[in-house]
Amino acid sequence: MQAKPIEVIMRIDFSASNGTEIMAHAEKVSELVRCKDCKYNPSKGEWIHCNRVGLWNCPDDYCSRAERKEADE
Repeated sequence: MQAKPIEVIMRIDFSASNGTEIMAHAEKVSELVRCKDCKYNPSKGEWIHCNRVGLWNCPDDYCSRAERKEADE
């Protein structure tokens, strides 16, 4: 079974740059969940109304309240 890539939200603290290279410390804050993958997305259309946030979103949008659908949902 191939691992599926995930998108994450990162906190990055820049520490040094020599003009061409950057050294930084990065820490994962949370997983990013797109509207199309959210359990509060009631439709499969091009634009959806989010039942949790109450806004219209396109499938590639995301928000801080998103929760990934379970495999059986």
